[in-house]
Amino acid sequence: MDNSINNKSFSFKMAKINKIFTILLNKNLEEYDLTRSEIPYLITLYDNENVSQEFLSKTYSLNEATVARALNRLEKKEFIKRIPNPDDKRKKMVSLTEKGKKIANMIVKHKESYKEKIFADFTKEEYDELIRLLNKMFITISDMIY
Repeated sequence: MDNSINNKSFSFKMAKINKIFTILLNKNLEEYDLTRSEIPYLITLYDNENVSQEFLSKTYSLNEATVARALNRLEKKEFIKRIPNPDDKRKKMVSLTEKGKKIANMIVKHKESYKEKIFADFTKEEYDELIRLLNKMFITISDMIY
């Protein structure tokens, strides 16, 4: 039986790609004491200023308690700040601090660098087709849980 990655299932390959990508990012972020689960929040907040915890919860399909724990860690590290929502004082809006913006910017640059290396041997058409198919798969699988 051949155990090469070519004979592994699609889900195995996707999980392995995600794991390797995370390892690469973690190598560059160790000195900042960031966990794998905190990185997406920083990137989302980098792209979307002043969002609600509910927005983050829906974006990552996580319950608000899970998101709150991650945000608490990021707040202790001074990467984010929470301010009262002007429309509902019981809720908080989340945004990056200057320190958080610098780290998020660095993460984005590392991700772009990896993306360039990963897709260096792809034609534009191959890349566009891959993204189209992944988006199609994402929509299909998302519809299964919502």
